[in-house]
Amino acid sequence: MTEKEFQATLYRAVEDALYLVKGATPFRTGNLKESVKLIATDTGYQIYIDTNKAPYMTYLEEGFTHWITGEFVDVRQGWFREVTELVFRLLRARLKASGKFVGNKE
Repeated sequence: MTEKEFQATLYRAVEDALYLVKGATPFRTGNLKESVKLIATDTGYQIYIDTNKAPYMTYLEEGFTHWITGEFVDVRQGWFREVTELVFRLLRARLKASGKFVGNKE
């Protein structure tokens, strides 16, 4: 595979990863989904969630205690950890790479 072919394959894989992350976001108003962006950097690509637009993203990931009832609320706890592993598998398959995902250690 040439460098140009690799870059094209990588970009398509990263775009698919972006759609995967957007598709996995908990949806109520669509604000969180719209805060997910793909950014090109000097060293590659970054899928970025703008927590200024969606400051509640952390609470959806980790769950939270309801301010009135005091009960723990598990909206979609762990959704981001799950989707990051799926993104890893997608990129590994598309780039025909090997490796082990170690990001979900608790």
